[in-house]
Amino acid sequence: MNNSNMSLLLCCLLLPCCSGAGQKVKKEPAPAPEAQPAKAGRAEPAVVEKAPAGPPKCESTCPKDMYCGFSLVSVQGSDLGQAIRDVKKQARNDLAKGIKMWIRSEMRDSVVYTRDGKEELLKEKINKITEYYVDMGLEGVEVRHEIDDANERVCAFATLSKAEYQKNVASDIAAKVGRVRDSYIKHEEMLAKGDPKTAIDSLLSARKWLVKDFEELPVKATLSGREQEMHAAIEARLSHVIGRLSVVAVEKKLPFGADGKVKGQVVFSVKYEGQTADEAAANMTLAFSFVKGKGRVTPEGVTGRLGAVEARISRVEPGHGNAILRAQLVIPGVDLKSSQHRLPYADVELYKVPAVALLISTAGGGTISGVEDKVKAIVAARGFELAEAPPGLGDDPGSSDFTSLKEHGADNLVVIKVKASGSQPSRADLALGNASATVSLFDVNSRKLLYSTMVKSGRGYGANASAARWKAISKLKPKLYKEIEKALKKHLSR
Repeated sequence: MNNSNMSLLLCCLLLPCCSGAGQKVKKEPAPAPEAQPAKAGRAEPAVVEKAPAGPPKCESTCPKDMYCGFSLVSVQGSDLGQAIRDVKKQARNDLAKGIKMWIRSEMRDSVVYTRDGKEELLKEKINKITEYYVDMGLEGVEVRHEIDDANERVCAFATLSKAEYQKNVASDIAAKVGRVRDSYIKHEEMLAKGDPKTAIDSLLSARKWLVKDFEELPVKATLSGREQEMHAAIEARLSHVIGRLSVVAVEKKLPFGADGKVKGQVVFSVKYEGQTADEAAANMTLAFSFVKGKGRVTPEGVTGRLGAVEARISRVEPGHGNAILRAQLVIPGVDLKSSQHRLPYADVELYKVPAVALLISTAGGGTISGVEDKVKAIVAARGFELAEAPPGLGDDPGSSDFTSLKEHGADNLVVIKVKASGSQPSRADLALGNASATVSLFDVNSRKLLYSTMVKSGRGYGANASAARWKAISKLKPKLYKEIEKALKKHLSR
């Protein structure tokens, strides 16, 4: 197999093994008893020649082209069937030790992995792979046994063809290296087609197979026309592809109102830096989250054919002020906190449009026609939104009122207290009306009074008290509106 595209592990496993080759496993027969000298005065008995014995039991020679294992047990007083099963198992284990010792020796000499600037042998990883290939070899082991009746023992011999074993291991490793290489090649093809998503998926697939089949051991193969260590090559390509991706906010700043609704669409796009120009990256997943402020947003979105996706915000909590929404690229299999592969992101600033709550009260109850609508128009003309006044809000707000106002998105509170009256001393006289108002402006966040003034109308006359009262109020309105505009202009800014 060509060393230029085979892993270090394969190179190790294909080296010829000399461990135990040609050794002879032999059990010497017990020596014959020495002849005793004849006693004086007696004739020596005649010597009777015995037929030559058959081949001695439990002897075997291990051929040079085989791996061998041997085991011998006594069967005195034990079950013969169980003894045969035990001795066969022990012979297989004996053969496995020889293969394992050779594989470990070669890998320790050849495979060293550098991590954090220190070289260390990954013993646990080497042992795991060693056990895998030993088990593969044992699947083809032949085991035979012999029974030595004369010595009441049974032995077993396990043999494995070196050529067949090395062929199977080489084929297995080649298939695994090929699977990783194919995924790597696919990523190159997908980048050429402008599909970074599938390119990244292919690299992650190559990484998965590499870790599964070879753990963290260095494995060399021909990638991009040259021999490379595959772990390093895959991680380098991941960093390269991810580094060329960018997340862009279409609008970097968007306002939201006191109702928590964003005024506009929050859209992000993902782009890939190509050879000549940036290209839209489709099917990329973005995770959305508030990194400042609070709100509700869909957790994820996937870019479409044009590389864009909308972050669907149902509400930004106005009580928490301005907010920042982040869109972070998500790649399953790549840690968001990884220092090696930095996943891009983009932020959108969501700023709150200042909102004013309005409270108008009239002495004696009731409402004054047109005042509320006019004040709302003044607030809007100054660039402020009108926040909803919470139920039960009094014209002299306390601590709990300010808390409730903030939750409703109000930044300021305008309180208008109107007092109007009319009287008619006698039917012969015209009725006289008077009206006045107090305008107060509060800062909700600091709970401070920013401005307060009294506005008077002057007298109003009418045929009756009610008519005189409304005449006074009509004179009050222009002065009231002018004071409100003055207060907003002096103390509030956009």
